[in-house]
Amino acid sequence: CLHNIIVSLMLVCSPHSLLDSLLQESMDLLAGTHLLRSGQQLPVRQALEGKQVLAFYFSAHWCPPCRQFTPALAQAYRQSRQAGQGGGVEVIFVSSDRSQTDMTDYMKESHADWLAVPFGSPCVQALSSQLGVRGIPALKVVGRDGSIISDEGRQEVMAMGASAFAQWEMLAPAEVDTSTVELLRENTEEVRREAADILVKLLSNIVAEPGNTKYRQLKLANKTIEEKLLPASGAFEILFSVGFEEAEDKLVLPLGADVKTVEKFRDAIKNIDSASEVVEAVSAQPVAAAPVPSSQSSALLMPDVLTRERQFLDKLVSCLAHMDTYEDAAAQAKARAVMPVELFNTTARTKFEAARRTNPEVTEDLFKDILLLEFKEWFKTDFFSWVDSPPCPACGSATQSRGLCVATSQEQQDGAGRVEGYKCVQCGLQEVRFPRYHSRPEKLLETRRGRCGEWANCFVLCCRALGFDTRHVVDWTDHVWAEVWSKAEGRWLHVDPGETVDKTLVYEAGWGKKLTYVVAFSKDEVQDVTWRYSKNHEDTKNRRTLVRPMWLVRNILQLTGKRQLRFSEEEKSRLMSRRLTECLEMLTARSVGEGDRIGRQTGSLAWRLARGEVGEIKSEYVFIPSEEEVEEGVMEVEYDCAEDKYFGTGRKVVKEGFMSAVFSSKNVARKVESDWNMVYVARMEGNCDKGEVTWKFQMKEGTEVGKVQLMVGSSCYSTGVVTWTLCSDRCCVLPPAGEQLETEQLAGSGEIQLTARLGGGEGESAWQHSQLFRCPRDGPAGLPQMKITIWFKKSGI
Repeated sequence: CLHNIIVSLMLVCSPHSLLDSLLQESMDLLAGTHLLRSGQQLPVRQALEGKQVLAFYFSAHWCPPCRQFTPALAQAYRQSRQAGQGGGVEVIFVSSDRSQTDMTDYMKESHADWLAVPFGSPCVQALSSQLGVRGIPALKVVGRDGSIISDEGRQEVMAMGASAFAQWEMLAPAEVDTSTVELLRENTEEVRREAADILVKLLSNIVAEPGNTKYRQLKLANKTIEEKLLPASGAFEILFSVGFEEAEDKLVLPLGADVKTVEKFRDAIKNIDSASEVVEAVSAQPVAAAPVPSSQSSALLMPDVLTRERQFLDKLVSCLAHMDTYEDAAAQAKARAVMPVELFNTTARTKFEAARRTNPEVTEDLFKDILLLEFKEWFKTDFFSWVDSPPCPACGSATQSRGLCVATSQEQQDGAGRVEGYKCVQCGLQEVRFPRYHSRPEKLLETRRGRCGEWANCFVLCCRALGFDTRHVVDWTDHVWAEVWSKAEGRWLHVDPGETVDKTLVYEAGWGKKLTYVVAFSKDEVQDVTWRYSKNHEDTKNRRTLVRPMWLVRNILQLTGKRQLRFSEEEKSRLMSRRLTECLEMLTARSVGEGDRIGRQTGSLAWRLARGEVGEIKSEYVFIPSEEEVEEGVMEVEYDCAEDKYFGTGRKVVKEGFMSAVFSSKNVARKVESDWNMVYVARMEGNCDKGEVTWKFQMKEGTEVGKVQLMVGSSCYSTGVVTWTLCSDRCCVLPPAGEQLETEQLAGSGEIQLTARLGGGEGESAWQHSQLFRCPRDGPAGLPQMKITIWFKKSGI
């Protein structure tokens, strides 16, 4: 096909063509090919660098009409060499002369300084055949992908002169970046082949029947998808690059997606095994013999670097421009009007004063951090809600996706970039709409629901309304969150509104993500913060192949410079000093802490599993008596579910967060029930399998357990069951819920473990029918929810 011929000419010219030209026919055709200019041979790569359109000129000196047209073409060519005026169009002379001498004389006599296919090259006949040349002179204009731009190039030059070149340049097709296909190489051969087979079949079905919506949907719960595609690195990045979008429990390709793009990706995946051979063949050519610095080698290994960089820059510019929406005074006022600001201030002030009594050196700057935490907790538990699929507005039942809808004019005005459509499974209502509001974040103050994009978008607006210096952080592997400047800490705090605070490694260590680019945007600057969220800098660096490293640094600095053009020198200096400190902070990779292993908390279990974001189940925290407790001969540990804190002897805070001090757990989490104003620990929402959680208490060397006093609280509904056990290496006892247990049966042990097992229940809410520590969110809990007192003695006594 024509595409293969064009690709053959460009094989050693452009990295992106490596994946497009995998037919052996093309390789044979190209072997040793150069192009001519002014009598000199030029490597194809060098000759066609930066050209988007190729105009193949079929002509010969012996042809009178050719000799008449050639000077007109040469004049138009010379006049169009400026960027934007046709400079991206290159003419390639395909000679039909009778000899090498005739061709050379003809070029010296009449031609401009354009390129030519060498005399006698097999490309001449192939191009003539594929472009349908029936006579000369003929000027066939094509895009780099082989698509026809003009069959009537000769007539257009005669009518328009140099303007014809500008017109062809404008009509150049956008290049399809298939570089994400290369990510499949990160897998083992078996995983790669299985994933490639599935992807090829899926995309081939779409190409064959583009209007069949059945082929445009990919259910994440499908066993083959779950077992063969989900584990493959790069598989979902490819689908997103093709144009698939998330919709409830599936991925959907909109009907407006370009089928040519689908076909390009299909062909690239088909030929991934051959691509390495092509790379080797190209690198064997003299043109590619020069060594490439390691920092730039990805530009040769990964195709379409220029296209990717243009797309990357577009995203940077768009994200930075979006920051202006948060500075709108009316939007900020609207945000303050829906927030209980006075309550935030009062609660934060009370906690701040308590902290100051404990440590008089605490500065006022800490108050802002406490205020931020109060606001974030309110936003997560009382204000915003997660949506997998919207409930039916008529009957409140669950809905199922039916693809994308056309946004109404009102939805577009309110900032909806796209609208998901659903149908009710109960009453059959077909028109359940879920607009994905983005460009006007104040609209989210009304809807108060969404997925991670809406959560972060609304949260950043509210932060700015409260006066926090805030960044909107975009993860190129499909997540968004915020960063807030802490004056008390002198650094940026990671704040994920639906998840955790200041747990920067949670995405890689807890969710299982493999981050590539994480960029933070504020009203003042752009900053690459990937390294703050990377647990292994070297691995992350190896995955960053979309753009050249120095290109990214240069463009981020340029965008930041433009933002700060009107800033005072004092303000620029302050921001620069802060930026340098931040860069130094990110130089060293962080070690993974306990909190970083927390899995994704918002969204249904199916959503978290589909994205591989469920955390580890073993934290292995152990309570060990302090020196003071050893002297006293007794230790206390109490968990308060309302405050979500563990207290030691004297009500001293030991750990914060339910999961932070468990030894091991399975399928349990702390649940906030906003409607009923209650909190409790239960099985994961939607997961009715058994749950289990264990706390471990270990004596110091030379001491052993004497007497144990324990109070635990649990509640059961329907057929729910909670079983408590308190065990040592010698025996186990069964503590009753709601009653104080006092025992010496565990005496002599070096450690004991307290375990709660949750099970039973009925129906879809079975996970909720067995609960631990249920109590009001903001009121007295009554009896301790979990309190253990251990008296110990010296060993052997």
